[in-house]
Amino acid sequence: MKKTVILFSILISISSCGQKENNGKSDFKIDENIKKEVDFKLSESEFGESFNELFLVYDNVLLANFYENDSLIVSTIGKERKMPFKSFYYVKNDTISIDGAYGLFGGFGFSIKFVGNKPMVYHMLAGDDFPEYSESADGQLKFRIEVQCTESTLTLSKFPEPNMNDVIYGIVEFKSKDYYSGAMLVDNEEHGERKKTRMDMKIYFKSKFVDFEKL
Repeated sequence: MKKTVILFSILISISSCGQKENNGKSDFKIDENIKKEVDFKLSESEFGESFNELFLVYDNVLLANFYENDSLIVSTIGKERKMPFKSFYYVKNDTISIDGAYGLFGGFGFSIKFVGNKPMVYHMLAGDDFPEYSESADGQLKFRIEVQCTESTLTLSKFPEPNMNDVIYGIVEFKSKDYYSGAMLVDNEEHGERKKTRMDMKIYFKSKFVDFEKL
C-alpha cells in the first residue's frame, strides 16, 4: 500500500512540472571514476528493500545550507547527517530527467532535465499533505516546484539513456534562487506570512531508469 501511495504521489508531481528555461551558470562533465566517491557517501536504508524494485532508495548524507529571509538558518555541512533518499531517471515528452529527493513522501533535492546533451539543474521541493511552495511571494502555492539555480555543477558516471539497465552515479552541487514557503492552510486559505527561502546543496546520488508508462 505504501509503495502505491508513494508511486502515485510521484506520478502526480512529475506530471505537474514542465520544462522551463534555466539561465544560471553551469558546468557538466562525464567521469566514470566517481562511483567509489559516491558509494562512500551512501549506505543501505531500511526502506530500500521495499522500494528498490521501483526506484533506488538509500540513506544519503545531507550537505546543505538553508537560508531564510537572506539569513543562514541551518547548515549540515560537516555533520555527516544521513536521511532516506530516493532517485530515478525517466523520459517525459522526449526529455530525459533525473530526480533525487530526501524523504519518501514529498521531500527536497534536485531535478535535472536534459535538452539534447545539455543538463538544466533545478532545486526541487515537493510537499507531503498540502501545497506549500511558490516561486514568488504572491504566486499560487503548489505541491511541487522546480527552482532555477544561480550556479550548478554536475558530474555523471555516464549519460542517461532510456531503458538502460545500468545504474548512473552522480554528484550535483547548486545554489538555488529564492522561493517561498507558505504558511498553514486552513479551509484552503493561507494563514500567516510566507518565508523567503533558498538552499545551497551538494548531493551524491545513484539512479536507475523507471518507465512510468509501464507501471
